[in-house]
Amino acid sequence: MFQSNEQLEKSMSKRIFSALLMALALGANAGAETIESKIEELGTAKYLTFKGLSSVVKNNMLVVNVDVYNTDNDDRKAFYRFRWLDKSGDSVWEEEGWKPVLFHGNQTIHIRKMAPTPKAQDFRIEFSAEDNYRK
Repeated sequence: MFQSNEQLEKSMSKRIFSALLMALALGANAGAETIESKIEELGTAKYLTFKGLSSVVKNNMLVVNVDVYNTDNDDRKAFYRFRWLDKSGDSVWEEEGWKPVLFHGNQTIHIRKMAPTPKAQDFRIEFSAEDNYRK
């Protein structure tokens, strides 16, 4: 069954309006929160610093981008995982496994991750950097 042009326009307008509302809601939350409020460090990442963090909704899916910089000349190892949350802060997905990442000296790593479900409207990044201290 085909829809008329008027029906298609109404349907498209509703989807665009819904997407704009979601983007505005996320944008309002993002402006009030800092990088520190989104990242939970397990230990102190002495030589690794978070240079940028952003999120955007694409096709009703939350996409997160984070940049981490190794301020040391030596290579450093770290591990991270995402926790996907609804707007109330409740988990909407099972716990992810830890992902290893190797930072070469003075290197910035860009991490990009898409939420596994459209229910995810917020996130936290758990970050562990076990070898960040010189011996």
